[in-house]
Amino acid sequence: MKSIWIAAAVLVIGVSAAPVEGQGFGGNVGVSADPDQFYFGAGYETAELVERLRFRPSVEVGIGDEATLITANFEFAHGIPIQRKPWSVYVGPALVIPNSHGDHGDTMPGAVSRFCSASRTAAGSSQKIKGRCHRQPRF
Repeated sequence: MKSIWIAAAVLVIGVSAAPVEGQGFGGNVGVSADPDQFYFGAGYETAELVERLRFRPSVEVGIGDEATLITANFEFAHGIPIQRKPWSVYVGPALVIPNSHGDHGDTMPGAVSRFCSASRTAAGSSQKIKGRCHRQPRF
C-alpha cells in the first residue's frame, strides 16, 4: 500500500511539472463518488481528429471503499467553444472497461458512459472537473 502512495506522489509531481500543450501524455488524479475512491492514472490526448473532436484514452486505478478498481477509458471529447478563457468545455461518449479487486465482488463487465468536463489551463498546468454517468450495455 505504501508503494501506491509513493507512485501517486511521483505522478502528481510529474504532472504538475509538465508543460501543457493541449495534447500528449498526462496524469489524472481525483476522487469518485460511487464507489468512494481516490484515483490516479495516466492518459493521452490526441490532436484534433476532425474539427473540435479529440480521442482521450486513459488507464486509472481507484483505491478505497474496500476495493481496488482499475479502469481503461476510451473517450471521444467534443470541444465546445466558449468565451471564458482559459476555460474549455468538452462533452462526449466513452467506453469504460473496469476490473475490480476487493470485498464487493460486484464488477461491471463494461459501460457506455457520457461525460461533461470543464478544464482550466494556466501557468503551465491544467485542472479538470468531470462528471460522468454510466449505462450498462444490454446484449
